[in-house]
Amino acid sequence: MDAAFEQLMDREPGSLDPVGSEAAVMRAVRDEVVRRATEARRRRGPDPIQRGRPPMPEASLPDAVAAQLAAYVSGLEDADEPLPVPADLAAALIAALPSPAPHTAFPSRTAAAKERSLAALGRAAFMRGELASNNLATVEPLVRAALERAGTPAPQVIPPVLLEAGMHGAMAGFREVAAQEVAFRPNPGGTAQSVEAQGPTPAPPPSALPHLGAAARPPAPPARPAPPAPLSPDTPLSVAFHAFRKAKRVDRAWKQDAERDAETTIRLFTEFFGDLPLRGITRELVREFRGNLLEVCSDWGQAAEYADPTDPKGNRRVDAREVLRISRSRPSTVKRLSTKTINKNTSALSGLWKWAEADAGCEGLPNPTQGMQKKGKGAAQRQAAREAREAFRVSEIQQAFTSSLWRSWSPLDAALSGLRPAGQASRYFGVLFGAYMGMREREIVQLRRGDVEVHGDDLVLLHVRPLAGADYAAELGIGRHRQAEHENVLKTVAADRVVPVHPVVLRLGLLQYLRLRGGSEADLLFDDVASPEKGARNLSRSFLALRRTLGITRPALDFHSLRHSARTMLNGLRVSRDDLDLIFGHENASDRNHVREVYQKGNWHRPLAVALAMLTWGVGEFGEDPRALDQMRRDGFVLCK
Repeated sequence: MDAAFEQLMDREPGSLDPVGSEAAVMRAVRDEVVRRATEARRRRGPDPIQRGRPPMPEASLPDAVAAQLAAYVSGLEDADEPLPVPADLAAALIAALPSPAPHTAFPSRTAAAKERSLAALGRAAFMRGELASNNLATVEPLVRAALERAGTPAPQVIPPVLLEAGMHGAMAGFREVAAQEVAFRPNPGGTAQSVEAQGPTPAPPPSALPHLGAAARPPAPPARPAPPAPLSPDTPLSVAFHAFRKAKRVDRAWKQDAERDAETTIRLFTEFFGDLPLRGITRELVREFRGNLLEVCSDWGQAAEYADPTDPKGNRRVDAREVLRISRSRPSTVKRLSTKTINKNTSALSGLWKWAEADAGCEGLPNPTQGMQKKGKGAAQRQAAREAREAFRVSEIQQAFTSSLWRSWSPLDAALSGLRPAGQASRYFGVLFGAYMGMREREIVQLRRGDVEVHGDDLVLLHVRPLAGADYAAELGIGRHRQAEHENVLKTVAADRVVPVHPVVLRLGLLQYLRLRGGSEADLLFDDVASPEKGARNLSRSFLALRRTLGITRPALDFHSLRHSARTMLNGLRVSRDDLDLIFGHENASDRNHVREVYQKGNWHRPLAVALAMLTWGVGEFGEDPRALDQMRRDGFVLCK
């Protein structure tokens, strides 16, 4: 950049004052931005932790700026078209108007720092817009201050090339301020400490800008960042896990669920025993950790007893030691964490140790989890566990659909003509999709508006498909399909299918909900779903609360039991196995999905819809004919007993 600037000087000698190279101006303006932000941070002091947003301070415009603004406003009244704001007036207003007061409705100073980081990024984006519109006068005061502070008097008229360099320097400075606000650095003691806790970052000493009269050399290329220091047996567990998680992200070796589970494991371990060095974590501590988890109730992540009383929203959980104390005080009949969950926590620690020994410079570090995990179940045991899941009886399904709690989730009013503010669409229609269409909870909550295909009022199809394909993502208008791959996931290849919507679901207002809700093709089908992962979890928990309210607490029952119940009912109604496999997305082992290739083309969706419409739970309010159930009872069908 310096060389290009000097070539410009050679072509047009004397056109610019010798104030310095473009790269030097960029560095000076960047340092000036960081210095001002540092002084503002020092004057601000600790962030108050309070609720609400304080009022914005009143503006105090200089007389000259006020007169200039008044002249501009009077010119607007006489002009036929809107006039652009003059560059000098815009710069004066930016300098004179106060900045918005920081939003302090956060539970911690870290959250406030994140907001200030976003504000700095917004200023950088504003500078980028000014540069794109060639409005260079906005940065002129900042360039003058930076040049004077660096020991070089600014010319009366600053050349545009230096103002452009100042724009780039200001953008770089604001980005650096944003990084400093949210940065966390390890202190000599090994624990993480925020930059704000360490005190304001001192401004760099001023350096004189090189003059063009001297033979300026092109700046040396920036040095490559040093590789991260290898771990050692004395590295704290939290620091080692941070490096481990970064390596997993780079290698794309973790799914979102696995990363979240590993973070929970490390948090629980450090809350139980402290942030110990790797060499200090022994097999005895791991055994104690597993023993503590064995006493923790399985609902500690959802039950109100474990909510943090200091959190105003009650979303956070209490410390691990407090979780253990509360779990020990609860009755022994409350379900505890399963062996599978405890093994999953042990696997997270084992994976960290294996990585540290193989790739992070901790050769010979003994693994304290060696041999503690029980061997996984064999194929026969896994099949037996799946078959152990029970199906709902007809009376239990009827009890659920006539309950006041399920009705309260309806997103529509009684006339199906308006949306209810308190409705929970994913829970209301989710139970319907599970009972009448046999869909999995993850398949339900990841549906998008573009997945609904309407063929009149009597045939509506749902496309169950992943977002990994670039064509489908482009069809929905999602350009970042690679980042959305984990949002829509399917259990098997056969799960990619087209499911007809049951007539009962249509009678209860699915199409009316789509019409009233609106939105784009890429939007999630249900407006109360933030993400497919959270939506599936909330749907399962809500259905569990519904069952407990109704007293349906038989073992081996869960949301997936609705899928078992629907297939069992259709099988009892003599629907062919080929049609069942197409509806439920099951693999047909006899012909390797040849039936799927034939049936999922052309007009073969309507026969599937006719077969699915045979499914009935005998709910009179839904207009269902009970004669089919009566015949099944006479035949001794088990779910009708």
